[in-house]
Amino acid sequence: MVENFENLPGAVYDDIRHFDFRFFVSHPQAHSYPCHIVLQWLFLQRAHLPDLVRTDAKSTSDQQLIDKCRGVARPLELHGRRYSFSQRAPVHPPRYALLGHGAQTVLIILCGDGDDMFGEFTFYSLEMLGDI
Repeated sequence: MVENFENLPGAVYDDIRHFDFRFFVSHPQAHSYPCHIVLQWLFLQRAHLPDLVRTDAKSTSDQQLIDKCRGVARPLELHGRRYSFSQRAPVHPPRYALLGHGAQTVLIILCGDGDDMFGEFTFYSLEMLGDI
């Protein structure tokens, strides 16, 4: 299904670069199957969007998000690894990635089954993690 996204025009990349990923935090339906498709596309397109899908901090707020999940999740391996995207039961260890830019950045924690990184996932904003 995601193969249909391969030849998208450059405008789509521009739009996604400006997307407020906090939407996924504030909308429970974000954990539905269509969200799996969007996430799959983002991770498959990460070569075209390297600063949008990342595990390295690019700002102070990125570092704060990473610090909040330290000990809970490890960075997702983004280079040289192929993942499948079926919906299976989660196992450990959880992995994290950052999506977005600046104040619109969210932390996603992924608990997958082996190479299936999207078995379960949860989005967090810096505001959500502020009291932890």
